[in-house]
Amino acid sequence: TIFLLKNFQKVKEEAEMIETDANCAPRRMYVSERVDFFIYSIVNLDNGKRYIGRTKNPYERIKIHFSALKAHRHRNKQMNDDSKRGCQFGYEILESGVSFEERDKERDYMLLFKTYDEDYGYNSLDHYFVKTGGRKKKDA
Repeated sequence: TIFLLKNFQKVKEEAEMIETDANCAPRRMYVSERVDFFIYSIVNLDNGKRYIGRTKNPYERIKIHFSALKAHRHRNKQMNDDSKRGCQFGYEILESGVSFEERDKERDYMLLFKTYDEDYGYNSLDHYFVKTGGRKKKDA
């Protein structure tokens, strides 16, 4: 399911649903307290291009992306340019409960959706390898 970015409250409600369902705890536990990662995608609803990311707190991370897009100050130049042209963006939680050891799944989704190719997405594999300390995984 792809959600429109305009609806920040929906993102927060989903994050709270995830934390309640995953923890089944009587007290409220915030997503940022979890040790698991979420793999998410920001989707350009006009041309289908994607940005794949990984975070421990999807509500905050997606909110940061959307705020930057709305202000036309996103650090990703291509996303920012598309936003300036009036493109609409949505988001998707691709996977939750990703352990620290499985964090390379972010790269796997980049390869699956070809988001490193500017025709399909906004990611840079060079940026990914810098971010992860140069861990490279041999492709099949």
